[in-house]
Amino acid sequence: MKRIISMCLSAVLLLSLCVTGAAKTKTAQAEEKQKVIVIDAGHQTRAMSATEPIGPGSSQRKAKVTGGESGCVTHLPEYKLNLQVAKKLQKELVNRGYKVIMVRTKK
Repeated sequence: MKRIISMCLSAVLLLSLCVTGAAKTKTAQAEEKQKVIVIDAGHQTRAMSATEPIGPGSSQRKAKVTGGESGCVTHLPEYKLNLQVAKKLQKELVNRGYKVIMVRTKK
């Protein structure tokens, strides 16, 4: 369970920060200084069994997209847990004044 939570938090915390474009009004200037954070909850409902190299030039291969794991006690799928954590993070960041873009908002 700790591994799943750790993986979820790692996936959610892979964020991109950037500053919005130029502005003319005070409101637009405030938005210009506002940081934009993109949250990718990661994983999906179904896995993709096609394979790809585990790294550049590697002969070892792995599944392109995995469905993730499930909690050993809760049986909650990893993709659902990732989304729950991402939504909580989104709420907190919006409350702190950040503009948040969610890559995925549904299961």
